[in-house]
Amino acid sequence: MKRLLRLSTAIPAIAFLLAGCGMPPSDPIAVPVGPTPQIIHALEAPLQCVASQLTPEAKRVSFTVLEIPDRTGTFNFSGGNDASGFANTQGAADIAATILQRAGLTQTELGPSYRNLVDWITQHAAQKLIGNGRLNTFRGPDGKSVELAYIPLFNGTIFPAKYAITGAITTTDALPGGEIGGGAYGANLSVYKNAMLIRVDLRVVELPIAGEVGGKVIAATSIQTEATQGGVQLALSRYAGPMSGPTLVNFNLGASYRTPVKLATGRMLDVGIADLLSQVFGITNCGLTDTPKTGS
Repeated sequence: MKRLLRLSTAIPAIAFLLAGCGMPPSDPIAVPVGPTPQIIHALEAPLQCVASQLTPEAKRVSFTVLEIPDRTGTFNFSGGNDASGFANTQGAADIAATILQRAGLTQTELGPSYRNLVDWITQHAAQKLIGNGRLNTFRGPDGKSVELAYIPLFNGTIFPAKYAITGAITTTDALPGGEIGGGAYGANLSVYKNAMLIRVDLRVVELPIAGEVGGKVIAATSIQTEATQGGVQLALSRYAGPMSGPTLVNFNLGASYRTPVKLATGRMLDVGIADLLSQVFGITNCGLTDTPKTGS
């Protein structure tokens, strides 16, 4: 019985020591560093041209981006062989907002998440629930100061937007491609190339502000570009070794290229927004007169 007791007390200790041996080290694990991505900081040439000619008054005109969805694909939740997804990107509105900010324009955020947050804050502020639990001094529209334990609502405290940019990615079509190949004496060479056409349609809508009714489309544009992909493949087959028992040796060498579709879409938005701004502010010397435009 004593031996059994000793063994029963020793097993948990041994298990603890073994578990300790399997615990990860306290030092951080080194993460392999991949290739450095290419970061493009400069604006596309048309947008840079337009941005350089915006007057201080033009930069104070407030814009907002409503939505630029991808309307080129359908989403099939059932799956299967006929399932398809969105072919381009759902982040076009975010790209457009970044472009406006980098161009130096005044911008109002009216995205869905922001609107939901403002609605929540407005509702709770109206109920006098927003605050930090202490008295704070606020200056009202009449210029008088008052101490309150909540954040009050004043008329005219939400920054408006005069123009809204909206639109959609409207086309991602596969274009005819081709492939050629041939072989002789155990060598095979093939070359292929295909492409797709991408199109973005954008417009500027006047919002109801300062007594104006709003809703009028004051500028519109379409931009399209061709995304290509292709490659070359070389295959060699030879028998090596003695004639009595040769060994078949295969050698394959290939290279391929492809236009980054989402990067191309971002550059198309650069060109498209430059065209919209040139129409709104009457800038005519940036090479944005043909429709549809062609992105780089």
